[in-house]
Amino acid sequence: MYTFKTTVAGQLFICMWAERWVKVCPRLKFIQTNTDGQTIYIPREDIDKIRAVNEQLTAETGLTIEEVVYKKMIVRDVNNYIGVYEDNEKDHEHIKLKGDYEVDKEFHKDPSMRIVPFAVKNYFVYGIPVEETIKNHKNIFDFCLRLKTNAKSTPYFRHLNENSEIVNDKLDRTTRYYVSNRGGNLYKDFGDRQTGVNVGFSVTIFNQYVEKPFEEYDIDYRFYIVEAKKLITSIETKQLTLFDLF
Repeated sequence: MYTFKTTVAGQLFICMWAERWVKVCPRLKFIQTNTDGQTIYIPREDIDKIRAVNEQLTAETGLTIEEVVYKKMIVRDVNNYIGVYEDNEKDHEHIKLKGDYEVDKEFHKDPSMRIVPFAVKNYFVYGIPVEETIKNHKNIFDFCLRLKTNAKSTPYFRHLNENSEIVNDKLDRTTRYYVSNRGGNLYKDFGDRQTGVNVGFSVTIFNQYVEKPFEEYDIDYRFYIVEAKKLITSIETKQLTLFDLF
């Protein structure tokens, strides 16, 4: 009941907050509303009206309202977006990355192919083509992916041995690999069926770090470029023209 009351009270607060904003600033446009905050787009001359509402709500409820200013937002949905703070500079970045656009993820999240959100960030924030970022990047770990399975399936790596014979190596529950121009294929065996992983691409198992000249890793850049462009397309085909409203 305590959780229920807290949740409902929070939702009502967000609704009341939004309603009061709209009353003092009819030209306000909502970019996103979440359980713990809202992002809005307003004419600069109305900022004091918005702040006055915030101060009044704090006086009434005791809840402190924090404010940040973005100079640019790239939004797919409320949980996946890029927010560029007003003081951001390339040499001193101040950028908020959420969901699929996070570059440095928390330890409990899947850190696969860090190069992809990194390239997408460079594209949207600095106008750098994803191909340029990906092909010039020299950290092999940022190209690695994680294959994690549970008790319902067994992972295998199918490849040719030194005698050109097809072999299927059983893998551990967690495997690190990267997509390469040559190598083998990954699949999961469920007993009654098999499911391919990254179908159509070859991979190299990289559970143990091997140091060598970077070009010898033989990375298949096509895969990472396609994945980056998927994230870009998911925004560019839906993005509202937020900055043409006023």
